[in-house]
Amino acid sequence: MPSFIDARREAGRAFFEFLERQLSTDEVLSDKHCLRLIVDQARAEHAAKSWKRFDPEDTFRQRLLYSRIDDAIAAWCRKRDIHTEPFNVFRYEGPERGPTQHETAIGPSMAYVHRAFERLAERVSEIPDCGAQVVKAPTKVIAPAFRLQHPLPFGAAGDAKFNGARKDLERGIYQVAMYVASGGDPARHWRYDCGLFVFCGMARPRTLLGDDFLDAWPEVRTRVWEAGRVWVIVL
Repeated sequence: MPSFIDARREAGRAFFEFLERQLSTDEVLSDKHCLRLIVDQARAEHAAKSWKRFDPEDTFRQRLLYSRIDDAIAAWCRKRDIHTEPFNVFRYEGPERGPTQHETAIGPSMAYVHRAFERLAERVSEIPDCGAQVVKAPTKVIAPAFRLQHPLPFGAAGDAKFNGARKDLERGIYQVAMYVASGGDPARHWRYDCGLFVFCGMARPRTLLGDDFLDAWPEVRTRVWEAGRVWVIVL
């Protein structure tokens, strides 16, 4: 069984590496000025028709990120002769994609969640322990922003952050580790073998991470994967 699970996780890791190459070379996502203009335009449109709070992260996800993940899934599946539609594989919030929220409490998974937090704190000491900030009560449900599912050879839960600070990056890693450690919802055949956190910051990576952390980032990211099964993409 462990070798089977590891094979699923490594399949996820291979996809995340491919996805990172696709997203990091995208002309729009790599143009921070263009991103700001798109989000500001969406903010103005929202203000003209609603008094509700504008959510820039939702705009980033819906208008900029999710369609590109769809395209990456389609290309990755074609290359491996996996016959499916991205629509059936990549699920995010919204009635057209189906619910992402578990209908069961997180309680039975709490031991695995705390174990993942302990591994992260021990093996990736560069990141402050954010477990207490993200953990939920056992009676609560967890709701990843998106998930990837069958017929991909792995299952994953993920989140995305737009225009965040260093502390948002650190907290997001622990949050996605919590999703992965929950294992998914077996009743719905959702299995989370690994997790994906997409972080898009307006500041330059060196400003965001700091010199020491940035220089160690490839090693730190690898150890984040090994400790929490989380692959982090910094845009």
